[in-house]
Amino acid sequence: MTSSLFSTLNQMDLQSGEHLVDGTTIRAALAPQQPNPSLTALAGGGLTGAPILGLGINNLATVASGGDSAALPQALQGAMVIVINNGTQSAYVWPQSGDTLVPAAGSTESYATVAANAIVSFFCYAGGYWKASV
Repeated sequence: MTSSLFSTLNQMDLQSGEHLVDGTTIRAALAPQQPNPSLTALAGGGLTGAPILGLGINNLATVASGGDSAALPQALQGAMVIVINNGTQSAYVWPQSGDTLVPAAGSTESYATVAANAIVSFFCYAGGYWKASV
């Protein structure tokens, strides 16, 4: 079985950033992605309907009201997301349902606040867990 597996793998032409999982070629979750140059935060806030941030750099160009929101991608260990808030108001960044955003010291919120004109980095240190670096 091992030799047939390697034979199959050797015949495959996987592109950079792709991996074989259970016989299916998928794009690696941690592969470099293009920056999101101009995102609009979800008016009214919350997770449902919020734009999902990509790995790497994300520019929240429009945050019209305080608490408008964006969502982190699924928390896979080693992932990093950078949020630049170029909007006029503070934005909330939520983890995906089932993931946890470990709050900053002294905070009890399940989301992170990114102030207007601020940059916040998010790191997934273990599957399912994000931590913000302000």
